[in-house]
Amino acid sequence: MMNKLFMIVLSVCCLLMAACGTDNDETPQGLRIVDTDVDLAAGGGTVEVALQAAGELTAVSGADWCRVIEVTNEKITLLARANYEYVSRATQVTVSDGSNEQKIVVTQAGNIFAPDTDQQVLRLGNAPSQTVVRVNSSFDFKVSIQKGVDWVEVPTASKEEGFLLVLKENKTGNPRACQLMVSTSEGARKFFYYVYQYEASDLLGAWRNSQIYVKWDTKKIDKAYSLSATEVTKDAEGDGYTLKMSLAGTPVAQYLKDPSKATISLQATYEDGAFVVPIGAAQKDFVLTQEVDETANSAMNRTTDNTALEEEVVLQTLYGFSVAASSNIYSKGNFGFAPLLYQDGSVGMSYQDVTGAPESGCYLAIALFDGQQFSTAALKDYILFPDIALFK
Repeated sequence: MMNKLFMIVLSVCCLLMAACGTDNDETPQGLRIVDTDVDLAAGGGTVEVALQAAGELTAVSGADWCRVIEVTNEKITLLARANYEYVSRATQVTVSDGSNEQKIVVTQAGNIFAPDTDQQVLRLGNAPSQTVVRVNSSFDFKVSIQKGVDWVEVPTASKEEGFLLVLKENKTGNPRACQLMVSTSEGARKFFYYVYQYEASDLLGAWRNSQIYVKWDTKKIDKAYSLSATEVTKDAEGDGYTLKMSLAGTPVAQYLKDPSKATISLQATYEDGAFVVPIGAAQKDFVLTQEVDETANSAMNRTTDNTALEEEVVLQTLYGFSVAASSNIYSKGNFGFAPLLYQDGSVGMSYQDVTGAPESGCYLAIALFDGQQFSTAALKDYILFPDIALFK
């Protein structure tokens, strides 16, 4: 009886094992690929795909950027070229043992190659320094220093760490700057970093060889003019600075109460390598008187048959305040000035985005008000200065 029961139990177990084996045997016998999806970085390189096979295998890639370099019964080794494009790409590798065929999907990420925008413009002090500069890159790159610059070194550079920027001490008494070109090894892609070295004391004094662009629509002025004199001084008390620029040599002066002055005076602080100028300061030299026709829309100056009387012209005095402009005229916030590297290699000073600016690209403007109060409702006209280039 016991033997008979044992035989029954044994038969049931065998049936169950056979059933399980049938249910799990989804992969063709003789060929099994452990991972059929392969993800590669943009930098490329080799990757091994594990498999199990009994017979002779063949493997064929569907793209020339992904090559099969070794095939065994235990693995397939693939070699992918670097992907210098910004978009990802994919292909299939077909593996066969003569009877069965399986596919490996190979996907390669697109290239990441861009500057770190927080460090793309570096403003550093005159002391010797070492700074690690970040670069967003999928593979190694090279850094080229502007020709003729001997105060900058880049001893190391890698995709993992960025590059090391080494500056010598600046003893010139003037601001200096250079351009660094970051490029891929084959030179297909590139971008630039800009390095400035100076301190506030290097920016003080007279800036004589300078120009300012003036745009005053109501006076039909739209042109660049030479600035007769611009001076930057440190205030006697406190941490403030004063920037004074004379427009006496421009057409603006002839419309002012005292054309011989025509000086814009800007109070500023020095922050992060830039002079920060608050909006809304009164400009005492920018006072002008203009004629205003008060007749056209005045009911008091019309006859009973609604015809206008003889024109009555009155004088209106306008007062100037320094403001900022870009896509709009702004009554609050800041704009700034800082050294700028020009294409010919010279270093001057121009407008600079600063903390508290209403938007990027703000520049100096003079708002003219009917009255001595800074009031948007009293704004009658404005003079724009969309570009300025100061040189010592």
